[in-house]
Amino acid sequence: MKKIILGLFLILGAVSFTMPNFINTTKLQNSGYTIMEDSENILTIAGADIVDGDSILAVSFYLSDMSPKELNDSIKAEAQQQEAKFVASFDNNRAYVNEFKHIDFYSLAIVSKKQKVNKYHIYVTYMSPKKLSKEDINKVINATLNEAEGLIK
Repeated sequence: MKKIILGLFLILGAVSFTMPNFINTTKLQNSGYTIMEDSENILTIAGADIVDGDSILAVSFYLSDMSPKELNDSIKAEAQQQEAKFVASFDNNRAYVNEFKHIDFYSLAIVSKKQKVNKYHIYVTYMSPKKLSKEDINKVINATLNEAEGLIK
């Protein structure tokens, strides 16, 4: 029993040390996210059914000197190289958005216009089996950015 408890504390300690210090690790664990990538320049987490019942949300905190517009253009170019069909690009007061069609789902790459943490950009990828209307896209932008910003201390 003591070994199990010690192992849990070691795992939790390792998670807290590898995470950027601006992330609320307690909220991250309680929200059901899975860590997809944790390196020096990027932290990417993903979760299913975070925004609605049939979607997947991946949130990335990316350390970069690029502007949000440059990051958005970079994500767009990379997605097109991975055989995603570009559908549309637009922006609102909170984010730059690129919409892509994959074989069996649609995705939105949403880059926040405002940095909440110095030199870290927030971008989220929202994946859904259905194409969203403009009105629904605006709701998704707000919901996903609120979710991502809620993970910051």
